[in-house]
Amino acid sequence: MSSATTSLSYRHIFGINGAISDNINFSDDDTIMYVAGHSVVLYNKIERKQKFIYGSEQSEGVTSFAASPGKSYIAIAEKCDRSSQVNVFDLKSYRKRKTLTNTESASKEYVSMQFSEDNQLLLALTGAPDWALQCWHWSKAKIVASIAASDGTPMNKCSFSPTDASVACCSGKDYIKFFRISDREARLLQETHLEGVNFTSHIWLRTPEDHVVASTDNGELLIFRSGDYICHLSEAPGTTTPIYCMLPLAQGFIAGSSAGTFLFFSNQFEGNELTAKSFHMENMWSTEMTQSSVVSLALAPSEDYLCAVTADNQLLSLPSISPNTICTDDVKYVTCSFHGQKSVVGMDICYRKPLIMTCSRDQSLRIWNFQNLELELCKVFPEEMLCGALHPSGLHAAVGFGDKLRIFHILVDELRPALELPIKNCRECRFSAGGHMLAAANGNSINVFDFYTGEKVADLRGHNGKVRSIHWMDSGAHILSCGQDGAVYIWEIDGSKRTGEFVHKGTLYTSAVCAGTVQEGTVFVVGSDRMLKELEMPDLSLSKELDGGGALMNLVALSISKSVLFTSTADPGKPGVIRAYSYPVTGDYLEYTCMSSPVTRLSLSPDQSCVVATDELGCVCIFELKDRSERYQRGAPEKSDVIGFADWVDEALVTRAELEDRNQTVLELKTKVDELKLHNEYQLKLKEMNYAEKIKEVTDKFVQELEQAKAKFEILKEERADSEFEYVQRLKQKEEKHQHDMQETETEFQTRIMEEVERYQHLVRTRDAQLERLTIQRDILVETHEKYVEEFSSDFENKIDEDRQLRLQLEDEKAELLKELNEIQSQLEDDVDTEIENMRYLYDEKLKTSREATLKYKGENGIMRKKFTVLQKEIEDQKEEIKVLFEKEKELHDQVKVLEKEVSAHKREIKNRDVSIGDKEKRIYELKKKNQELDKFKFVLDFKIRELKRQVEPRQAEIAGMKDQIKDMDAELERYHKSNAGLDDMIGTLRGRIDEIQKEIVAKRIKATQLEHLNAGFKGDLQRCVSLIQQPDQLLVAMTKLVEEYGSQDAIKPRVDPDVEKEYVRHKQFLLRSVSQLKKSLNEETDKHASMNSDLRNDNMRLINEINKQREANRSLKMNVQANLGRLQHMARAAHGNSKKEKQTPNTAGKSAGLQALEAALERGLGDGTGGGGENDTSNDMIETNPLLQLDRNRRRIILLREKISDLEKRMVNNRAYSKEVLPPMDGGAGDTLPPIS
Repeated sequence: MSSATTSLSYRHIFGINGAISDNINFSDDDTIMYVAGHSVVLYNKIERKQKFIYGSEQSEGVTSFAASPGKSYIAIAEKCDRSSQVNVFDLKSYRKRKTLTNTESASKEYVSMQFSEDNQLLLALTGAPDWALQCWHWSKAKIVASIAASDGTPMNKCSFSPTDASVACCSGKDYIKFFRISDREARLLQETHLEGVNFTSHIWLRTPEDHVVASTDNGELLIFRSGDYICHLSEAPGTTTPIYCMLPLAQGFIAGSSAGTFLFFSNQFEGNELTAKSFHMENMWSTEMTQSSVVSLALAPSEDYLCAVTADNQLLSLPSISPNTICTDDVKYVTCSFHGQKSVVGMDICYRKPLIMTCSRDQSLRIWNFQNLELELCKVFPEEMLCGALHPSGLHAAVGFGDKLRIFHILVDELRPALELPIKNCRECRFSAGGHMLAAANGNSINVFDFYTGEKVADLRGHNGKVRSIHWMDSGAHILSCGQDGAVYIWEIDGSKRTGEFVHKGTLYTSAVCAGTVQEGTVFVVGSDRMLKELEMPDLSLSKELDGGGALMNLVALSISKSVLFTSTADPGKPGVIRAYSYPVTGDYLEYTCMSSPVTRLSLSPDQSCVVATDELGCVCIFELKDRSERYQRGAPEKSDVIGFADWVDEALVTRAELEDRNQTVLELKTKVDELKLHNEYQLKLKEMNYAEKIKEVTDKFVQELEQAKAKFEILKEERADSEFEYVQRLKQKEEKHQHDMQETETEFQTRIMEEVERYQHLVRTRDAQLERLTIQRDILVETHEKYVEEFSSDFENKIDEDRQLRLQLEDEKAELLKELNEIQSQLEDDVDTEIENMRYLYDEKLKTSREATLKYKGENGIMRKKFTVLQKEIEDQKEEIKVLFEKEKELHDQVKVLEKEVSAHKREIKNRDVSIGDKEKRIYELKKKNQELDKFKFVLDFKIRELKRQVEPRQAEIAGMKDQIKDMDAELERYHKSNAGLDDMIGTLRGRIDEIQKEIVAKRIKATQLEHLNAGFKGDLQRCVSLIQQPDQLLVAMTKLVEEYGSQDAIKPRVDPDVEKEYVRHKQFLLRSVSQLKKSLNEETDKHASMNSDLRNDNMRLINEINKQREANRSLKMNVQANLGRLQHMARAAHGNSKKEKQTPNTAGKSAGLQALEAALERGLGDGTGGGGENDTSNDMIETNPLLQLDRNRRRIILLREKISDLEKRMVNNRAYSKEVLPPMDGGAGDTLPPIS
């Protein structure tokens, strides 16, 4: 519509289409792609936002989609009127790259697609009736190859081989097929046909490559390699657990089954050979979130988790890092639970809260938050719901069931029944704008109830058919309704009377909406006549009638503030469309194809910023209604009177029992906190005391260690001074030695330099002499080269002349050979004539035999005719019996009619009894009202009694609590007195211990000072002994005195001999060097063996090439021999054909004398060549002239070459290096000594 000022854009979709195969994929680790409604949804788990790739407006729905391995492109297949099409989008810019239209097939849809590993090819499987496999080069929009995948049996999945893009697999009912795809055509490689077996899915394994696992609905798993069947898996679950989808992993594969069951099969094979026990079912788990089968699986690019889609439209996620440990608790919803694949029959939007309530035929009621985009509440009922309405406050809901209309209180996490209204099969109900009244359709009438009392306010009767739509007007005192009888009425609640009516018989009206007041306003209504009608109030006269363009419009909604009117379509088998008309209506509209099935409910949010639609597949779609003029408004928009998103009410119903329980728990927790505080304070004081004691102990220890460290420091200081003096003397000696060595090296290098200078001069002289010699040689070579060039050119000219003469001779020979060829052709024609005569003779004989057979068949035919007459008589007898049975059947029909009359009489009685039952129910209802009033009085009295009890009970509880506290305090005082007495005793004992320890410390300090003095005297005496080191006699006397004075009688600790230590170190180094040398030798041996293996491999390849060449030569020789034999046979037949008088058959045709002689000569030559007694010269001549002998000789050569290859292979096997041959043995025997190291 050109005059439209508003536009619709997707905001969020709750739901997924579980009927599409492989309806789950990833664009990155956090973004999940799936089909919902008429578009592909890209949901980001972290941001919790959705992006959309919209389907084409002309299409009839999305049938499949596929993402490229590089996650750069996505292909979306759509069903169209005449043909199917595929749109390829760029996942970075979300722009359409190519459109692929299927014009070669009669099918209107693609059921499965997959990209090749290089993202260049797209494999697509069409649906009925063709079931064709097409390979597209999608960037060029052309079909590379196409082939029929089946002869009419349904197929469900196609895929490329991940290692070879020219191999494809296709599976379906009774068949699994493998195809080879080239640049021009596709051909069948291998097919497996199992009658009555439905292949549900197949996957290409990661390890080993080029292997396929196929699943069936009988729970069987089949393994194929390169298209060939290998085996059935022995641990397949069987018929009780059908498998519908699979996903390959590095550890094996995961399979999805029925009732939300998953199975993990782990790898149990060695090498590349698979058997029936190559996979072990290591884990099996199921989830309570769904009871339907798992139909699609997809793995995230990081392989940390995977997603699954079930047949009841649930989207689940579970970890995949360790699939053998997955359990039921690991399975979670990706966003929230959705409606199943059933129609949404009721929807309403709250006025004061951002809530949407939907009721579905899957027996679940769900409340969605369209501000936070979350599922607030889900309730599953045991019976089917027919309609639903949400109170404007968002705290109550009315739901229609088959037997009654029930009103529920909406609590935080559940629905609690509050009231039941006696309305059966209520299919439409609505709350008034204030929420004080509820209007419900009761067959052909509308009942209006007071919501707070449950009393019937009005009973609006007038429709002759079922009421399909109820709309409260803004005044709250009038109702607009329409029904199947083609009537549109305006009702006034006070007096239950009609104020306006419009009747168009033969039309089934489904929805009506009004704008304005009862006196001045308009009504829009849609129905089965495919027209949008505008009626003027108050008399509902027809003012406009707009053609719907052939579409069946079923719902209508009006936004006055946005000046737009919305209608929805419900054509069976076509996607749901929302139309936006400008208001006032002019006939122009825009179409938004949003659903994959007909729209069942359509509504506007209270602030008229969102449009909500549902469909027959349980999908809930939320659109944003934007004003195009607001996009370009720079200033802030004016604040409207309608409730905005920031003004939503945040209230919830809670029962009194729950509040009391929570208050009780809060009090208990507070008391626990106080107790814990006291306990923690007491524990802190105890810890402070313990830490203070520990600090004292640590400080005492530290003081002692500090004194010991000081003594050690003084000793180390003295040792340092001695070592410094020692190293200064060593350094002086080293410097003197270095200067002496430097002078010697300088003199040596000066002499070497002089020698090198003399050598250089000698080399310069020799170079000059060689240059002179080379110039002379170059001149000589130039002269000889010129002479050679002249001679060669003359020879070449002579050869050219000879070649010309040869060419002339060959042309003459060619002419002669052509003449011979013509003669041979004439002879072949004669031979063909003779063969034709022979064939004619043969076929004449066959004709005679066939005539004899026909005579036999005529005799048999006469016998069969006699049998046929007998059978006809039997048939006539059976017809007479059938007539008798028909007469009996008529009698039975008469009896049935009599019984039907009795049934109708019984039904009348039942109706009368139903009327009486209704009257009794009314009486029961009045008695219930009285009973409710009595219950109210009883409730008031009970409430007063409880209040009085509550006033008394707290005081009694406080008194009892205070008594208990006093008792506890007395007991604690007694405990404290006892503990104080015990602590006094402990303090006394500890003080005595401290005094004893202090005495011991003083004694040890005195002993330490004595030992320090003794140590100082020993050091002085030792220094004096050191000064006498060059006087051995005095040194001996001094040392004996030192031993006598400071010696000890205690045992001396043994010291390790330094020679032993050196020997240990040397032996260790020796072993390390031997190990390194062994490693080097091992590496050298492995390199040698590798080079030897490569040489043997090259020899093997060379010999194989020679064998192949020899085989080709044998083939050519064999062909020449056969040609020569054929030519000789033809010549013999031509020479002796005229002399033959007897008729010859092909089986008894004799050979000519010349031909027999030639064959005898060849046999003699073959016998001489194979014999061992002939001479060498004659045998070689015979071999060169006889081609059969050449063939025999070549065969023998091939046999010898094969024997040689087998010997080489045995040598390769025998020459392999083993660890026992390369490495030395580890046990320490007498002969196991290590080799000496040089």
